[in-house]
Amino acid sequence: MQYMEGQSGRGGAMSAGDPAMALVVSPEQYLTSYLFHAPPDFEVSYVNVTEPMGATVLLDGAAVGGFMPVGGSGFGVAKVELDSGGNGNHAMSSDQPFGISVYGYGQYTSYWFAGGFKLPTFPIE
Repeated sequence: MQYMEGQSGRGGAMSAGDPAMALVVSPEQYLTSYLFHAPPDFEVSYVNVTEPMGATVLLDGAAVGGFMPVGGSGFGVAKVELDSGGNGNHAMSSDQPFGISVYGYGQYTSYWFAGGFKLPTFPIE
């Protein structure tokens, strides 16, 4: 799990947000594509991207850059601010499985969710 403080607990320049909690997805469950919604009426929204170093990751058709290595894990992470224009729908894809965590802040409000999980499918009987 990951936890977010509320705006009164953060101090400093960030004057938005509310407590939130999100699941952490293990690399074994990463996907090669995601469709997600980031509500455009929040003050600011981000997607944190975790990828195997050297992967090509696209957000709405544009390459994501600025990945920083996560120790010696072979993974990198980038924080990308999402465009608040349009309807809030976004698409991400990569040549390798990667993970996302999407979150946003407003005045005493926030949202946060992890990208999909690669779970096995079972037949419905």
